[in-house]
Amino acid sequence: LRSNRKCIYEFGVKWNDPARNQGGPPPDIGLMDIEELATWGKENRVCPFYQSRVQQERADLLLVPYSYLLDASMRRTMKIELEGAAVLFDEGHNIESVCEESASFEFTALEVGHAIEELIQVYEQVVEMEDEAFAELMTIAVGKKNNVAEARQDTRPQANYNKSQFTTLLAVFKTKLFDLEGLILGIELDENTELSTFEVVQPGETILKMLRKAGFKDLEAETELFMVVAELCLYFLRSDEARVHGGADFAGWNLEKMARGLRVLAQRLTKPGATKYYKLYVTGGAKAVTKATSFAQDTSQMRNRKVHCWCFTPGVAVRDLFDQGVRSLLVTSGTLSPIDATASSLGWMQVGFQRRLTNTHVVDAKRQVWGGVVNSGMTGTQLISSFQKRDDTKTQKELGEVVASVCRVVPDGVLLAFASYAQMRSLLAKWKETEVFKRIEEVKKVFVEPSKSHELPQVLSDYSQSIKSGKGGLLLAVCRGKLCEGVDFTDRQCRAVIVAGLPYPNLKSKRIALKRNLLETLRKEDSTVTSGDDWYTQQMSRAVNQTIGRVIRHRHDFGAVIFADSRFSQGRQISEMSAWLRPVVRNYRDFGHVLSELTTFFATIPGELLQQMKAVEDAVVLHTDGPVEEPVLRDAYGRSLDWGIKMAPPALIDDAGERMLKRGPAQSRGLTDFAAVRPAKRECPHPPEPAPEEPEEEPLQQGCL
Repeated sequence: LRSNRKCIYEFGVKWNDPARNQGGPPPDIGLMDIEELATWGKENRVCPFYQSRVQQERADLLLVPYSYLLDASMRRTMKIELEGAAVLFDEGHNIESVCEESASFEFTALEVGHAIEELIQVYEQVVEMEDEAFAELMTIAVGKKNNVAEARQDTRPQANYNKSQFTTLLAVFKTKLFDLEGLILGIELDENTELSTFEVVQPGETILKMLRKAGFKDLEAETELFMVVAELCLYFLRSDEARVHGGADFAGWNLEKMARGLRVLAQRLTKPGATKYYKLYVTGGAKAVTKATSFAQDTSQMRNRKVHCWCFTPGVAVRDLFDQGVRSLLVTSGTLSPIDATASSLGWMQVGFQRRLTNTHVVDAKRQVWGGVVNSGMTGTQLISSFQKRDDTKTQKELGEVVASVCRVVPDGVLLAFASYAQMRSLLAKWKETEVFKRIEEVKKVFVEPSKSHELPQVLSDYSQSIKSGKGGLLLAVCRGKLCEGVDFTDRQCRAVIVAGLPYPNLKSKRIALKRNLLETLRKEDSTVTSGDDWYTQQMSRAVNQTIGRVIRHRHDFGAVIFADSRFSQGRQISEMSAWLRPVVRNYRDFGHVLSELTTFFATIPGELLQQMKAVEDAVVLHTDGPVEEPVLRDAYGRSLDWGIKMAPPALIDDAGERMLKRGPAQSRGLTDFAAVRPAKRECPHPPEPAPEEPEEEPLQQGCL
């Protein structure tokens, strides 16, 4: 419908905007959240997505996902201008991986082959067309693209090609891709007996050499032109005439992927000094593959040959933002610690962070948070969830008994976070074989983080209802998973977090291994660079800090953080915990002391704090609207407070932005200026042992995957 200009909702934006049609500014429809904008769109037969883009023109503050800023194509599409802008990355603990991903590209030899076939399909379609029919279709395609380009303020080539010029370009880029396919298949791989495959790692400079050898001499200019040709091809492949011959909405997908990916590499790899932060990793089912004589011919080896052009520094993407004219860059998160290491990683490619700020928590942690490392359970068996101990029956049972006992003394909801999905599945299966699971379910209903995203809202809804009913709930999740980083567990939904295991990144991941090795190499050149081992440990610590952050969501919240793994008692693990939690974490050798203190903690929460917590609960409710979709936070008036999850189109705040902030989630969740409430001091009859000053650190290879 959109391609044929028949979508009444998209063009309803213009029909509803007489001032815009006369060259004036877009009308002010008021400040709306995403659901209000959707309702308004239905009432006025206007597409809310395109209406939000019109309103964007008068916005002073724009809220967008990371990808809208880091991807040059997305910036053009969304008309996001960065010249002189101040950019703030919230939840900045993810910025390292997101930036690296945005500067990387992965593809298979088979996708290159299919892209070649799509170019040939367009070539054959164009050759068979009459000159007049081609000119008419090209005029429509170029006009449509130029309108988009004008809206994007696009500076790429916009020529209206004649039939001869266009077929020549198709032939040129077919040859380039054909040569690239041959180079990929010709790379000799080394056998990896452990993984039963073949692989090779080469420096980032090899990527540039390979592209230039394939015919992309002026890399930036030619990949830009390739993107223009690919966009025109998409229109030809998806036009009404193409549909008659079997075309579909997804036709040209491989061609578009290759064009976008090669342009990303051209934009990032050609920056001075960038290649040292890249690696080329190629995998396949054979040492080398003989080049097929026909691009329609493919083999199993071609299907298995995969190319990974990986970037290992966020500095490449951050440097690109400053090249676009960004005036200031702010990165905020509750888990940037250690902050010097974060600044160092983002500061590669000559980007410096002159100002660094660490704030205290909004809560009085000594009064509102209980924290402890549990070294063993009631039987004295050491709690350790390392890879070597993961399948130890005695250790598994001991952890289950600890969880059951904690669930008896902690009210409402408890979040149990594992180091990996494999650990969670293994323990759950073992507990169900014994009486452990039954003892847990006697006090709290058990819920498990689903593997499929669309099942998550229903699990959250059932979990919330169980807590409201008074039964309580135990929610099993995984560090770095959907629940431990993306869900706001307010008040009763999470009165305690139990962390079972150290969630180190997967040691068998080639990308993790290559980054560790690269950091070690760079550290030999510059002692200020974080070592590979330190970076590896920091990734674990940040995952833990994100998980424990689920327990405190506003200044009147309270709860407990329980580290059910003896390795957390090591000084290094404690030193890398969030600063707000560090002072209250104690090292417990006797599990009886843990239960005694937890019982005292929840029994002495002052009445005033509970009353304020009840006021917050009255204002904010976790529920689902109609058919089960994403969970929606609403205030007492039924208005959505879920600003984070539901911001797919740009969220707009203009001069009326103060109104949004006054009724936003922060205030509704109890972040208004109440006086601090200090509960009565708690005394433990059996003081626990303090954490050791200089513990012996455990080797990294014993980390739980």
